[in-house]
Amino acid sequence: MLIPKIEEIVKKRGYMKKFVAEQIDMSPQQFNNLIKGKNFTTTEKLFKLAKFLDVRVDDLYEYNEED
Repeated sequence: MLIPKIEEIVKKRGYMKKFVAEQIDMSPQQFNNLIKGKNFTTTEKLFKLAKFLDVRVDDLYEYNEED
């Protein structure tokens, strides 16, 4: 199971979620759903997000195996 770490990274960087959404051409609602793990996005947008936040793409999510 993938657990998004995006919100944690955004907070550490001191950004507002709406600002980050604008930087990667997403609506605030789409970005909020991405943060909550309700939706996924294109690989291109994940790379754009990672570059903006100065992290690697695999830093955006944590993988936990379900029991």
